[in-house]
Amino acid sequence: MWVLVGVGLVMRLALAVGIPMGVSPDQVVAFGWMGMGEIHLRILGWIVAGLIIAMTAWLGERKQATWTAVILTASPWLTSASLFHIWEAITLLGMMVVFWGGKKWLRWAGVVIVVASIIANRQAWQRVMRANLGTDIGWSSLGEQVNEAQRINYLGAGKTYMLPGMARKIVYNKPVLAVQRIWVRAISLIDFEQWSAPLAAWALTGMSGLPPKGVAALMYFWEIPLLIMGVLKINREWWNKYKWWVIVGLMPAIFLEKKFLEVSGMMLLPIAAILIGRGIARVKWKWGRVVILVMYIIGSGYMFKHMFFEQLSWRYSDAYLYREISVWLLKNKMNFDKIIVTNKFGPMEMMLKYYGQLPDEKIEVREFDVLRETPEIKNTVYIGLPKEVGGGAQILTKITADDELVYGFGKGIWIGKKLQQ
Repeated sequence: MWVLVGVGLVMRLALAVGIPMGVSPDQVVAFGWMGMGEIHLRILGWIVAGLIIAMTAWLGERKQATWTAVILTASPWLTSASLFHIWEAITLLGMMVVFWGGKKWLRWAGVVIVVASIIANRQAWQRVMRANLGTDIGWSSLGEQVNEAQRINYLGAGKTYMLPGMARKIVYNKPVLAVQRIWVRAISLIDFEQWSAPLAAWALTGMSGLPPKGVAALMYFWEIPLLIMGVLKINREWWNKYKWWVIVGLMPAIFLEKKFLEVSGMMLLPIAAILIGRGIARVKWKWGRVVILVMYIIGSGYMFKHMFFEQLSWRYSDAYLYREISVWLLKNKMNFDKIIVTNKFGPMEMMLKYYGQLPDEKIEVREFDVLRETPEIKNTVYIGLPKEVGGGAQILTKITADDELVYGFGKGIWIGKKLQQ
């Protein structure tokens, strides 16, 4: 099975380098100052993922080391992290060294890796931490929630009855409410649908017309029963070995919003792989493990196809569009005297600088409406959202996408020249 692990890693690297996926603004902020291009990021993510696989297999349970490696190589969670959350994956790698490094100097090296990766990725962490359990259980916030609960109950009783003062202190209690909020957050992590089919779990969001993109599945559906089987096999020895890792890993997963579980719960990934391996070890049927291995081969093939070749079906198109605009500019900007590029969505100027298209005297980044534009230079082309370009321009080309980045402005990017020219 180690041969399959090697083949899987080589396939992942080939797809990551060969299939353009674009770079997110967060990655540009975190890595752009190092001069790292898209291919460099993909190779770095692949190396980090490989180290996580090797360390988990080596430091985990030796009897299931091969299965642990297979599980992580095929893991959608680790694949997504190595592509889009590289600093978070590096933080995970550093934490593994801190906990399992053995020698003192290795542990201190792990601490340096963790601190450096968090600082380098501080912008992404600041955004993730805006909404957290701390704001929900703050003393003033708890007071507002208690008062609101009392008001609703009083109105529900037709303003005819209110509990006595002592009873209200017991029923509407801030510390009890805080414990309840923490407990609800902890229990909400046990959401198998969210782990294996997040788009289905977010069905209500989808019904609202806002597609729940940017959320990758963390596990395969068959891993859920195997994980439960592994949990049921936990003994005192296992718990003593991994308890602090589990406790520390659960804290950010509980503290941060559930929609960020891919990042906040990343410390749980190696433990999940180890427990799934323990679950596979409990399969006694003669051909059971062969069936599971075949499912991993088929599942990883489908996952690679979906993640790389159907990327716009599950992730927002902004990173893809930044890249495609830059590619179009690289090939065509010499044919025009002036190019106006929209900044209606995201940090367009920063992204064009990252892809080497700025600074350039020909290119201007701003919002526009072609219908109201009076070009100062005759041979001017506009690159923007369909509503910005359509109606008043001769469309030269379209960059298609599946989602509207700005409500009401259409999908994808249109490139055109004003009709009067």
